[in-house]
Amino acid sequence: MLAAHIQQIGHENEHNYGVQKIYEELNGKEISVGRSRVQRLMHQQGSKAQIKK
Repeated sequence: MLAAHIQQIGHENEHNYGVQKIYEELNGKEISVGRSRVQRLMHQQGSKAQIKK
């Protein structure tokens, strides 16, 4: 369920959000999760933020 939230947030923001912003948005929606768990789930999914040049 948490992985689905992470994918949804990434998709809504055109994959511009990294670990920190996704972590903050989840906690803003009152979904209690640690930053390291968000990082681990994003790594497992292969999702990364787009790097601006």
